[in-house]
Amino acid sequence: MAVASIAGQRYSLRHTKPSDRPNIAMKNAQIVKDCETLALLALAHVAGDADMGPRFLGLTGLDAATLRAQAGERPVLAAVLAFLASHEPDLLATAAAIDVSPQALVQAGTALAA
Repeated sequence: MAVASIAGQRYSLRHTKPSDRPNIAMKNAQIVKDCETLALLALAHVAGDADMGPRFLGLTGLDAATLRAQAGERPVLAAVLAFLASHEPDLLATAAAIDVSPQALVQAGTALAA
């Protein structure tokens, strides 16, 4: 039996009409959008933190104006999640602040970096 797994849910593709099958492209687009949303929440927390904000800017070479202008772009979103993943205390603090698991942030970073 053919089985598809999308966002942790399993779908049987046997005995279904094509119109009943999940639209995989739409699901993938939603997953990316969810990852971007998590990254934006994380970025807002990092930018507002007195310690993390300046360190993130220093490590990326961005200035505040450039960060504001490019905040929604995928490379910046991936960079903020990579920044968090590289320092566990910041990852844990940010995850707690935006009420998600640290694993969700790491997985979102992996998806955005791909």
